[in-house]
Amino acid sequence: MRCRHLYRFTWLFLAVAACYVGAAEDSASYSQPTPATAWQLGIAAGHGQVSSPVRGAANRSLWLIADVAWYGSTFYLDNTEAGGFIWDSADKRGSAQAYVTYNREAQLFDNHAISDITVPFLPFNSAARPASTPDVQAQQLASRHYAVHAGARLVYEYAASRVSFSIERDISGTHDGYLATAGYQMQLPVPYWQVSATAMVSWYSQHFNQYYYGIDNRDNVSPQYHYRPAGGFRPALDITATHALSPAWGVVVFARYTALSDTVTDSPVVDKNGIFSAYAGLSYHF
Repeated sequence: MRCRHLYRFTWLFLAVAACYVGAAEDSASYSQPTPATAWQLGIAAGHGQVSSPVRGAANRSLWLIADVAWYGSTFYLDNTEAGGFIWDSADKRGSAQAYVTYNREAQLFDNHAISDITVPFLPFNSAARPASTPDVQAQQLASRHYAVHAGARLVYEYAASRVSFSIERDISGTHDGYLATAGYQMQLPVPYWQVSATAMVSWYSQHFNQYYYGIDNRDNVSPQYHYRPAGGFRPALDITATHALSPAWGVVVFARYTALSDTVTDSPVVDKNGIFSAYAGLSYHF
């Protein structure tokens, strides 16, 4: 793993926490418990982009973002995830869920984009590789497909913070791998805004990385460029901010960066060290 990326995440997140954690613990209003039974329907219109680390693949433009969720006392549906509550602690701060979700790693290999506008600033040394790197393009690879994962998640909430751990495995026969994620989220008491910062680290198994970033006989690539990655960690940082203009209308802004592990960035088809996404738009909740 590229430790310099993780160090930058760690110090940035600790600096934010040092500024806000005291105030956050005193402000329970920033905690947003989910209603026992509720539909949540919303849509945001704006502009943003998700960068692709894959050589020859297009950055993906974001125009419309939908939010469709339903939470019942036992089951829930949250966009591309469906699951059930299997345990709650006596104080209601801890919970466990079992779920099925749709993994979208394959979208990073798509060379079709709505717009040719690129992200103007990719932080943390996300520049392209030197020209000496073997020039393997996404178009030379066999199709990488989307996967369906099943998993379990443990969550503990306290005041304005949330700690979670999840593990999930492919059940669609796409890559037969798994991933595990540990995360910490805190609400920041910014006046007139709901702001959350999330730091997380995920482990992606060798089977997952091999399917998406390995190069072998399925691909139209010279055998000298065949590559077999190992498993590896991906640290990530997410900042999301929303501002209510009325009970229904609001503004949403987010920025996210995920650092790829060395075993992924060493693949001849990868030419960036991470994935950066940003978005700003006007939202409406029904």
